[in-house]
Amino acid sequence: MTVRLLTLLSAVALFRADTSTSNDYIDRYREINGLAPLPEQIAAVTNFVLRRGGAEIVLSQGTLYLLSPVGGRTVGAVFRGAGRITLHPPHPAEQEALRRLVGSAALNDSVDEVILIFSDSTANQLRSLTFAAGDVPGDVRGDVRDFIGSLRGRKDNTFNASVLGALLNDEPDGFFLAHLRRINGSPLVFQIDPAIVESVQLLKPASMMHYGTNWSVVTQFVPATSRPNNEPMWRFRHRVATPRYQIEVWLKPTPGMDLDFEAVARVILSARAATGPWLYFGLDPELTIDSARWGDGTEAATFKAKDDDDTWVRAPHRLAPGDSAVLTVFYHGNLIDRYDNFFFIDPGADWFPSNRQGDEAALFDLTYHSPAWYPIASVGERTDSSLDGKVMTTRWVTKRPSPFATFNLGLFKLYHAQYDGAPALDVMMSDEAHRAIRNRLHDMGYMLLAQSHMSETVAADVSNSLKWFTHAFRSAVVRSLLRHRDPVL
Repeated sequence: MTVRLLTLLSAVALFRADTSTSNDYIDRYREINGLAPLPEQIAAVTNFVLRRGGAEIVLSQGTLYLLSPVGGRTVGAVFRGAGRITLHPPHPAEQEALRRLVGSAALNDSVDEVILIFSDSTANQLRSLTFAAGDVPGDVRGDVRDFIGSLRGRKDNTFNASVLGALLNDEPDGFFLAHLRRINGSPLVFQIDPAIVESVQLLKPASMMHYGTNWSVVTQFVPATSRPNNEPMWRFRHRVATPRYQIEVWLKPTPGMDLDFEAVARVILSARAATGPWLYFGLDPELTIDSARWGDGTEAATFKAKDDDDTWVRAPHRLAPGDSAVLTVFYHGNLIDRYDNFFFIDPGADWFPSNRQGDEAALFDLTYHSPAWYPIASVGERTDSSLDGKVMTTRWVTKRPSPFATFNLGLFKLYHAQYDGAPALDVMMSDEAHRAIRNRLHDMGYMLLAQSHMSETVAADVSNSLKWFTHAFRSAVVRSLLRHRDPVL
């Protein structure tokens, strides 16, 4: 092998002993989870106006209670009294989405309670009020407690990522949230999340269909004049780039004929905007972080709840634009399901630490150590291969950045196809896997007919799709990304 992240398998076990979860994360989580009105910080309010992201929240007459601090900062308040919310989405599609909820293309509603959470200029704005000690009604405390509970994650020590990301870090980032109890109608949440491109959001209580969240989006849009012309229209704002991954994977058979998954991912980070120190990644719920290290060898504090994909890593300091860093993560888990001699890996799984702070496009240098009797396929081009006893080591490298990287292995049959006006294709198919899936569905009461000439059909479908996308978009980038995909059935 020409490139190895580690030369000894024992290095994975060595680092597994130093797992670190920063007390800072747990302390902040407890403070956020315990947000409550302060009896010594109460102010009378008259015509106090908050303008954010095209919305106007007017606290006409009432009482405002500051909430307990997080990290020593004022990050929340609750208002009880007479108020009003107005919001005019700028786009017809978003206006129509709002119309379906409130019967109008604009929101103009009376409210009698507003719970605020923020890391923007709101704290400074509140300094214009005069605070004194007083009594906090029990139902105000209860309302704050219930709303905070609605933002709590499903797993221990997890929380709504938008709120958590804003309050974990010490610098103001523009986050603003208002829980609005309407006099007529269900409560709403108005939110500005600077971590995503369409940062202005209006949310409603989620139905049972939205598993895993208590709030669902009604309308969302990019705030006027806030997005630079070169900002990509992607989910996450491009604050941190991950231009290169170098990943080494060990796939080891178990006595039960499954495969253990262990990996080391070396990630290059490049800050495009001020970010952190807590950085946000995704890693599959089935995976566990053993440890993490920065490029200078110092330990990186991490937090990832069991069976959850939100992953937080603390940088040594808040990253400034132009800063770069190297993060190495050691992890393992039950990533792979087996069907006979086919191993199913969810193609959407975050099997490496995926970037949730910007565009995910990256170059990948992937090395796999896998059982020699199972052919393996991966994104990229195979540049090296060697056999050591029963272990096959292969290296795969992508030539151009891609937002996707995946792999699979099993007993495949290879079908090579070449069609006019399209790149050559290799379709790798497992007859045993399809037979096992059909049998499993049959046992569940479903009928799935076997399809003849499946490899040829898939190859033709993919080839025609490539031709269509090339014609529709005529993008060299799209063509190059698609050219290096090998469908695995």
